[in-house]
Amino acid sequence: MPLPRGDEGVARTIRLIRDLMDAAVADPQVNEAAINILRNASVQNFDREAKLRALYEFVSWPNFLYVEDPVGPFGPKETVRTVRTLLRVRAGDCDDYTLLLASLAGTVGIATRAVTVAADPSAPNDFSHIYPEAEVSPGNWVAMDAARPGAQYGLPAQRYFRKRIWSLTDSSYRDVAGQRISSMRGERISNLSGYAVLGQPDPNVAAEDISAVGQSVANVIAAAKGSPYGSFVTPYTPVSPPAGYGAPGYPGGVPGASLSLAGISPVWIIIGVGAIALALRETRR
Repeated sequence: MPLPRGDEGVARTIRLIRDLMDAAVADPQVNEAAINILRNASVQNFDREAKLRALYEFVSWPNFLYVEDPVGPFGPKETVRTVRTLLRVRAGDCDDYTLLLASLAGTVGIATRAVTVAADPSAPNDFSHIYPEAEVSPGNWVAMDAARPGAQYGLPAQRYFRKRIWSLTDSSYRDVAGQRISSMRGERISNLSGYAVLGQPDPNVAAEDISAVGQSVANVIAAAKGSPYGSFVTPYTPVSPPAGYGAPGYPGGVPGASLSLAGISPVWIIIGVGAIALALRETRR
């Protein structure tokens, strides 16, 4: 069955991540992997921040490869890999990074939560990125966002329209007031249409059918973009922001809406000027 659009679909994916994490933190293989990571990093017994940094470095380039979700005839297939699979292939997208980091921290006794942000100006209401935060000390949470260019331990999203903090121990969440980045208009499909679990999760965890991406969605994209793929993205697919923006949700540019002829073929400029001149001449007659 297809996932609901908007926040309901995101909430269902968070529930899937929570279920996969619950199975992973009790998995002896996952626990052993986390302990080996900490031991190899030579962290001290009670230095929780050093442990988190070691786990973060493990789930970062070049140890971990960012790969986007599979793409088929009807668009991308939102996938969530199991923790065992992630430890084996060491690759995934931001929801995979979130699951893996949360599970590795959780299996050594460190609480985590998930954060989703809507940072794409063309779809300000749709969550476009997810990352985990870990409780380095009571009430003190640190961002562990490794699935973006220029990622740094402790650097959270700083520019966004919406931000929601999700508990990974129950179904609660908390919204954080967004920051108005711009007043751009436009709508685009950017919702989950279906997801699947890659790997062998706990048998009690059910996966959505990835074949549920509707033909109607593909038809809309094909009609609008001339391609069955178009620019279809899911809430957890990092997007390319307009010129003047840095990475979604992060510093690195000033919003702007100026018009530039850079990059336009001179042939088209000549044709455009000629058309304007012809129109003016017809107007004067």
